Amino acid sequence: MKKILVVGSSGFLGSKIFELASIRYLAHGTFYSNATPSRTWTRLDIVDRTNVQELMTNLAPNVVINAAGLTNVENCESHPGKALAANATGTRNLAEACAGIGAKLVHISTNYVFDGEREAYTETDKPNPLNVYGRTKLQGERYVMNACKDHAIIRTSLLYRLPDVNHTESEDFVAWLLKKLRRLEIVQIAEDLRSCPTNVDTLAEAVLKIAVSDFVGLLHVAGRDCLSRYEFARAIADVFGVDPNLIKASESSVLWPNVQKPKHTCLNSRKVENELGIVSPGVKAVLSETRRDHDSFQRE
Repeated sequence: MKKILVVGSSGFLGSKIFELASIRYLAHGTFYSNATPSRTWTRLDIVDRTNVQELMTNLAPNVVINAAGLTNVENCESHPGKALAANATGTRNLAEACAGIGAKLVHISTNYVFDGEREAYTETDKPNPLNVYGRTKLQGERYVMNACKDHAIIRTSLLYRLPDVNHTESEDFVAWLLKKLRRLEIVQIAEDLRSCPTNVDTLAEAVLKIAVSDFVGLLHVAGRDCLSRYEFARAIADVFGVDPNLIKASESSVLWPNVQKPKHTCLNSRKVENELGIVSPGVKAVLSETRRDHDSFQRE
């Protein structure tokens, strides 16, 4: 049975990957904060090269999935040194350690490596990041490609999880939006940022399938629908029965004056569909299923 190390297991995506990996494989998780060491959980500072190499040598995993990093775009812009360390230097340490023990590295990257000048990006399109987050994530990709021959880089975008119809548990875009709207607060949402919202549960499934496959290289794995954040927010409000008129359209430059965000970063995921048969549902399909579950619950 494969031994899988999930780096960043306390994070939004990493926690779901670790949950699934624990059921199917010999899984070990790492965290930097917000958790407690145990038999299957170890604290790891990926920026500490010695710490990384020691853990890799001791655990000897077959596959390492890197879901760690600094993902808050505004925080990265304000703290470029921390962003570089977490998204690039730490990734290089993981890549070098994986190469040293012969492990496959699966690295999670982002649509923000692009400049937003195209309608949809394929794996062959040239990256041109506009902000610190995008630049440091791109540098991390390059470290993986150069240091670890057996690798898979997965770019994705705007992760979300749909909460239970009666309450919210996570702190992603959906949970934040519903919390505001249920308090009858007006929210300003960017109408000029388009991407492919990606369900974290289906992405975690895809990451694991890629991790245990023979695939080596770069893949885009994102939801099928290309939507503005404003369109996404209105669709969520409609399904969960809150007032969509509380959602007001705004410009990204007004909402985030201190950081430039790429406008159109939808990802074309045909390659992963054709080569591995992985199809990520779009927002409309996920929301339709949620509506059916909600209606069934109400009838019962």
